[in-house]
Formats: sequence, structure tokens, C-alpha cells
Amino acid sequence: PPDATDTPALGQAYDSLGEYHKAIQFYQQCLDLPETEVNRNEQMTALGGLGSAFYCLANYPQAQHYYQQYLQRSQESEDQAALSVAWSGLGNTNYCLMEYQEALQAYQHSLKLKQNIGDRFGEAIVLSNISRVYTALGEEKQAKVYQQQSLVIKRSVANE
Repeated sequence: PPDATDTPALGQAYDSLGEYHKAIQFYQQCLDLPETEVNRNEQMTALGGLGSAFYCLANYPQAQHYYQQYLQRSQESEDQAALSVAWSGLGNTNYCLMEYQEALQAYQHSLKLKQNIGDRFGEAIVLSNISRVYTALGEEKQAKVYQQQSLVIKRSVANE
């Protein structure tokens, strides 16, 4: 059987192959091990992986549950990159659950973090996601503003 350090990596491998149920098994194994056997980063990886896998399976309530745990763990570790991913994951699940105001709040948190860490491509994606929420809310003018900001950054990143 895989040891504590293998399980998140195996989960990620199956996740990248689109084998989400198998990925969930490995992520869950990581969380089921006593915490002394697994460092907190691996558990954090597993929580984020569970959120992603359930999102890909369109099980948005489960995805939301794990992204919230991932967010909490990321806040404890003060890992800004992980925090930005957790907030984006929550934004995506909120959007799919038609919780648009919550999605906007989550995306705004993620956007600020992406800007703080200099993740320009991630920033462009979040801006595009914010645009999508405004479109769903029928606020086309706001949607266009965010989409244009996203395009400017994408072009800038492509030219680097």
C-alpha cells in the first residue's frame, strides 16, 4: 500500500487522467491516516484535490465542502498561493450552485491574492470568472469591464 507521502501524488495523477473516483480514493486515504503520519501540506493537497475531483464530477455541494476545508487549512498555513486556489474553487462551486454574490466575494479574495503573489495568468482567469458571474447576473457592462481586463493581461502574459 502507498505511504502517506504517496497518496496525494497518486490522487493528483488519477485526477489528471480524469479518473476522479480513483483520485478521490487516494485523497481520502491521505485524510484517513493519523495526522502524525501525514504532514499538513499533504493533507492540504488532498483537501484541494477532493474539492477539484468533486467539482469535475459536478458534485458541487461536496466540492464546496472540501474547498471550505482547504481554505481553512490554507489560512492556517498562510500559503497565499493555496489560498488563492481555495477561493477560486469556492467561487467556481458557488457559481455552479447559482450563488452569485458568494461567487463574486470568493473571486475577489482570489483576485487580490493572485495580484499579491504576481500570478498574472491566474489573475486573468479570475477576472474572466468575475465577468462570467456578472453576465449571469445580467450586468453586461460590468462583465465587459472584467473581460477586457482579463484580455489585456492574457495578451501581456503571451508576449512575455
